Amino acid sequence: MAEPVSNYAISPWKSRLDYPKVLAYEDLVEIFYDQTLGWQLGIADLMMTGGAFSDGRRAGPRWEHAGFAATTVCLSYFELVGMILANKTEGDAFRWGVREVSNKHLSEPAADRLFTSGRCGFYHAGRARRAVRVRELEDGGFPIQYDPSAEIITVDAFRLPRALIQHLDGLRVRLLEVGPGKAPGEWFKDWMSREFDVKQKASTTLELTGPEVIGSGQSVTSAKVVRRSGES
Repeated sequence: MAEPVSNYAISPWKSRLDYPKVLAYEDLVEIFYDQTLGWQLGIADLMMTGGAFSDGRRAGPRWEHAGFAATTVCLSYFELVGMILANKTEGDAFRWGVREVSNKHLSEPAADRLFTSGRCGFYHAGRARRAVRVRELEDGGFPIQYDPSAEIITVDAFRLPRALIQHLDGLRVRLLEVGPGKAPGEWFKDWMSREFDVKQKASTTLELTGPEVIGSGQSVTSAKVVRRSGES
């Protein structure tokens, strides 16, 4: 008798039992998208704007003095992008992700300053280190600006979450178009195996090897990921 799949929240909108026991690559991408939107970037947006997710599923009042908290939530997205799209890790992944998400608007020195004073400051000390400012910017460009003469990074925490959500929308499309057989889809699959205890079982299958706590705290059991037939 096959071992049943336990139920748990897999995103704000779906549980594990909303998906088949055997997950396709497309399912992984959808789950990744919903988790990143619903448990990370969308929360930052709600703090700053009190708005709704793109489909209007949630809305609430704007949180006062939430700029540093929202920025902290958002910064890890850059590292995530560098891991998935460039197969990099830690600081290298973060700096690469900053350049990618900003469409090269931010220079390498700016990315490095954001990493050392922003990302490391928030994660290690609970606050930004010197040379980081959080305030609304007047121009409509990328919501992170760098002044090289003063070596100061300014983060528009009001607009940053939605800029990252827009990039996430494109990342989702890109991962679906490329599939699991080549980069960056292959790197996405490998990232899942490194970060979420997904074990390679064969050339075309992956298995989540619990206990892995997600969402409500219930453990993952007997979940497999396979490529659809015909994919290399």
